[in-house]
This record gives sequence, C-alpha cells and structure tokens, in this order.
Amino acid sequence: MRNRLLVLSIFLFALGFGAFASTRDHWWFRVRLRSVNQRGSQGRIELWRSATGNLLVAQNNRELYFVAPQLKYIGVPNGSELTSFAVVAFTRHGPPLCVSMPSAKIHASPHLAIRNGLLAFNRMDGSRIELRY
Repeated sequence: MRNRLLVLSIFLFALGFGAFASTRDHWWFRVRLRSVNQRGSQGRIELWRSATGNLLVAQNNRELYFVAPQLKYIGVPNGSELTSFAVVAFTRHGPPLCVSMPSAKIHASPHLAIRNGLLAFNRMDGSRIELRY
C-alpha cells in the first residue's frame, strides 16, 4: 500500500511538472510595481512576467499590451486573452497573438522604452504610461 502511494505521488508530480513545462509560455507571474505614472486614461494597472521574460501589461483586465523586451516589440492581444488568479495568470496562446504597434489597425506609435526596472510606452489612445518594477 505504501509503495503504491509513493508511485502515485511520483506519477502525479511528474504529470504536473510535464503539464507546466509544456505550457510554460502560457503562464504569467505578477510583478510588484514600485510606481505607476499615467498620463491620460486612468485605471488599475497590473504587470505580469512570463518564464521566458516577456511582459504583459493589463489595465482593468481589459486593455492588454504584450512586450518582448529582448526584441523591443510591443503588441496588443485580445482583451479576453488573459485569465488571472491572484498572483498567477494564464493566456490562451503562448505567447499571445497580437496586433503590432504601430500597424494598419493601431496607428499610435508606442515610443517603447525599456531599461532596468522601467517600462514606458504610449497606449493605443496616445496617452503615456510609465511603470517601475
């Protein structure tokens, strides 16, 4: 009986680890913000980081911005892409499918700035946001 419980525990751990490893681009962890500077539209801002280092900025869980710092890329995924659970979140696609900024659909130029602990960009409506983390 004890051996069966041990084998079952090892199997469930391996299954959970395999499931997380195969979907790691879908999981995001909340990043604590030191300061938020918004010019223009207001709302609650959350910052999420993936295991691969990408960032996801969410305003009121509706307006999302996907940032790939190593590529200096910013895009706008669908607002229903993110499902958050306190300190972790899950996206339907890993990485999220996005419309690039600027593009034919989004005319605003993001003027993306990424430095040590600073993320700043222009939103779709032209207002600027600066996050320190």
